[in-house]
Amino acid sequence: MPLNFITDFLTILQVTIQTPLIVDGLRRCSNTPENLKELPGRNVVMFLIVSNLVNYIFYILMQKSSFYEYGKIEFYGSLEWSVISHVILPLCIFYRFHSAVALVDIWNSAYKPQE
Repeated sequence: MPLNFITDFLTILQVTIQTPLIVDGLRRCSNTPENLKELPGRNVVMFLIVSNLVNYIFYILMQKSSFYEYGKIEFYGSLEWSVISHVILPLCIFYRFHSAVALVDIWNSAYKPQE
């Protein structure tokens, strides 16, 4: 149970940091020749793209597995956890896919001069 708490806490922390980063990154462009040459932060954006796609696939596969959620089913009850997971899991899948697409847009456009 403590491992689940740590995992859930880190997921919330990651989403809390990533969302403002995406909102801010979609509005930025590179204006200096140094940034166009060095491409600072591009590796971080690529890491976030890959991690969001991995989480997206994980959530899709997790949707079919009740073994992974056994502790939560015991805690909430079968019916209650079924309702919670059927409401929350599609939102998690949508968030991960949408974040990956937005990060790809940042990766493509952040280092182009402003038009």
